[in-house]
Amino acid sequence: LNTFGVCGPVTFYARSGTYNERIAISNLLGSSATNTVTFTTDTNNSAPVLLTYSSGSSSDRAVIYLDGANYVSFDGYDLQNNGGSYAGGVYLQNSNNGITLNGLSFSSTSTSSLNNPIEAYMYGVNSEDLTITNCNLGGGYYGIRVYCYNNGGPGLNGLVVENNTITNSYYYGMYLYYHENSTIRNNNVDMVGGISNTYAYGLMCYGYGTGYQIEGNRVHAGYYGLYCYNLSGTNENRGLVANNKILLGDTATSNTIGYYALYFYNNGYMRVAHNTFISQTTNGYTAYFGSGGLNEVHNNIFGRVNSGSCLYINGSFSITAMDNNAYLLENGASNGLSYAQGLGFDANGIELTTSPFDSLDVFTGLTTCEDTLVGAGTPLDYVTEDIDGGGRSTTAPTIGAHEYISPGAFTLGEDTKICVGESVELGSSIVGATYSWTPNGDTTGTIVVTTPGTYGVTVNSDCGQ
Repeated sequence: LNTFGVCGPVTFYARSGTYNERIAISNLLGSSATNTVTFTTDTNNSAPVLLTYSSGSSSDRAVIYLDGANYVSFDGYDLQNNGGSYAGGVYLQNSNNGITLNGLSFSSTSTSSLNNPIEAYMYGVNSEDLTITNCNLGGGYYGIRVYCYNNGGPGLNGLVVENNTITNSYYYGMYLYYHENSTIRNNNVDMVGGISNTYAYGLMCYGYGTGYQIEGNRVHAGYYGLYCYNLSGTNENRGLVANNKILLGDTATSNTIGYYALYFYNNGYMRVAHNTFISQTTNGYTAYFGSGGLNEVHNNIFGRVNSGSCLYINGSFSITAMDNNAYLLENGASNGLSYAQGLGFDANGIELTTSPFDSLDVFTGLTTCEDTLVGAGTPLDYVTEDIDGGGRSTTAPTIGAHEYISPGAFTLGEDTKICVGESVELGSSIVGATYSWTPNGDTTGTIVVTTPGTYGVTVNSDCGQ
């Protein structure tokens, strides 16, 4: 393949089994957006495909090694590297374009910066379109590292990191450096426990350019939760940080030294909307807005459940519009709603006196169950769904990452008369809820009724029954 290239699209199907080998691909003659090369699993497989290798030096690092490859995809492989140094899962170097890594798994107990599940070190070159999706990654110094500095600017145009699970990397769950036109969406990053350092970062996004969408991520980290630096949009096409749930610190393990659930510095023309940021630490701030300018901040929850400061804003230029945010201050915490209003922001903000959450678990909980948040947001046409994919109210959305419907807002509708051959729809849907209807046993949020009778439903959600 490396010698002769391709003259059309090529797909390699691997049967179930363990293969002791390494795949190394360079610039393939003839590969293109049409003539793609795909490595995947046989559709008849009943067991995984495992690629195992033992790296020993930089020249044979990683199980999958891409050096100047174009339009190559890997799908559905489990990777294992038994080497000591350079024992990573996937490594990219030089200019790679049109690369897709989907459904891969890799885990390492190493804390070395040379041993990472997925690493793209494409320094001093231009690359386009790197997609990392549906991967299950554990350990390593970085869970995902993308480093694309090129002569003072971004070396990667078009980065997608979506639907990945990253667990207990040593220092960074994601380290994304010098890229633009990027989508970071619906990832779960857990950096508390295992080999994770007390000073671990969850999701670090260091940009240089425009076109950033950071949405629907769930992050738990010890030191920094979501780190956004040098991200920009334009007045006509603003970047977006929305529907994320970020939890900093862990009181169960006395990890309370962290600094920022959100660190937002030197960013411009960005929107921060419908996020939930919670800090359990005693240092730093829940959210820190420094430098940059012309950013908008709406419909977020900023919570501080331990002593310390909730919010910091460096000057009025870093944020030009900020309203309809909610603040939770517990255990003597400060810098909440009154601080924001003192700077001329959050005229319609809310101060919460008790926690609105079902639990402080960013992956299975941190769901808002507070009626005062319902309808307290301002409608935003650029955030039409919540973190679970449920629709948001177009007139009075809920503040925070979850769109919450209170029990009092759920209705079966009025008693109705129907004629023979007619029907009526009963009920309404709450994202994440389960339903049990009587007398017919249906389990959907709404039912269509064609016969007379008395109908009822029991609804269970994260906020109760």
